Amino acid sequence: MVPPSSNPRRNLLQRHRGKLIFSIAGIATLFTTGSIALYLLKRWLYKQQLKITRAHFLREQMKRRFNQTQEDSLHTVYELLPVVEMVLDQNGLQLDSIIYDIKNVKKNVKGGSEVEPTNKELKFLSKAELWNQLTLKSIIKLVTISYMTSSLFLLTRLQLNILTREYLEDTIKISAENEIIPKENDTSCSVTGWISNAWSVWTGQRSSESTTVKQNDDTELLQHDKTQVAYINEQAFLSLSWWLLNKGWFNYEQTIETIIREEFSNLKPKDEITLIEFSSKLTNVFQKINRIILSTDGSNLNLKAVLLPDITMEQFLLQQTLPSKSLVVLKDNKELFHKLVGETKKCLGTSASLIVFETLINECFQYIMADVESSVIKKKKRKPTTPDAPAASAEALQNNEGEEEEKQKDMLSEDTFQVAAYAISCKDCSNVMVKKPERNEENKFLTRLDSLNVLDDLSAGVFSNLSM
Repeated sequence: MVPPSSNPRRNLLQRHRGKLIFSIAGIATLFTTGSIALYLLKRWLYKQQLKITRAHFLREQMKRRFNQTQEDSLHTVYELLPVVEMVLDQNGLQLDSIIYDIKNVKKNVKGGSEVEPTNKELKFLSKAELWNQLTLKSIIKLVTISYMTSSLFLLTRLQLNILTREYLEDTIKISAENEIIPKENDTSCSVTGWISNAWSVWTGQRSSESTTVKQNDDTELLQHDKTQVAYINEQAFLSLSWWLLNKGWFNYEQTIETIIREEFSNLKPKDEITLIEFSSKLTNVFQKINRIILSTDGSNLNLKAVLLPDITMEQFLLQQTLPSKSLVVLKDNKELFHKLVGETKKCLGTSASLIVFETLINECFQYIMADVESSVIKKKKRKPTTPDAPAASAEALQNNEGEEEEKQKDMLSEDTFQVAAYAISCKDCSNVMVKKPERNEENKFLTRLDSLNVLDDLSAGVFSNLSM
């Protein structure tokens, strides 16, 4: 007979040992699984938060870069204004010289010492003929400036936004590669990585680090060469503005001059027309030119010819704008240049670009008419107030001041002005339009064009590559 155990607690443990071990193992497994799940959840939340932060940072960076690009576009046009004026003056639109010759004709008529004209073509012209030349050329210059500045705005917006988008795409691609590739290859923090590193030390395979360093140096050198080639291609792309200012604008010249002579050649300097009549004639000029340049049947080939050279003239453009070392590089690699030019052509072929260009021209017309109207009205003498009129109170004067100015302006706008006054006003307006602002100043004409919403919409579409 077996005696009963002296320790019933031990018997209880032995009897339920299997269940106890199973329970402890289950609890440990549950705890471990919960810990791992909690760790993975925290890691997932951290990654999501990091993605949101990066996405927000990227959006803010894109927004800042977009705004900066539009400012750079305006500053680029500012810098090119003196070139616009110089090009026009060198091609027979130097209006100050005609004014100088008109004044000299007066001196010669009065018996003063004879003065040679500044332009030999104007040597045998009479005073009236010089005034006719001033009238036509002042309007020609005004309209030409309108089309050249509008073309510059359109071209620089397209160029800079295309380049900025390229930079951002490269930045995002590099950032994504730096984020993904190391995570796939970096095993130094894992057990497998630790074992492999230890094995490398034991077997002496660390000597391969020198080979890795050499490969990295070769990669950096190759990357530097790629960066240099890309930079030269981008400089070649930006040189398209040279084509517009030196060759492309000649596509405007003949058309503008012919149409303006049709509208204004029958007017004499002393003829008088109203502001409405002048506006109507100038409107006809812009409408006829737009129909030719923005014709839909020819897929606006004229506008493309103004802004971009054809394939046969590309090498000529590059030779005029780039140093010889850059030409050697481009001889072997023009891929990026052709890609950027091709995208610009694609953008110019869209209806959005045509609408923007036409809107820019319309805004130029509105600015010109406002400036010319203000200028010719200032030359009109105001009637003095009647001395016997009863004195009005300050409050009444203040209330009626705006109404009186509007009435007087309407009356003067219906009045007639000499064509010579319009010529001088157009000359002054053209000088203001191409005047490069001093520091802390602005060119109101360019600022007005830059503030157009359609221009920003086009820039946003190109920047984000939407609807293109």
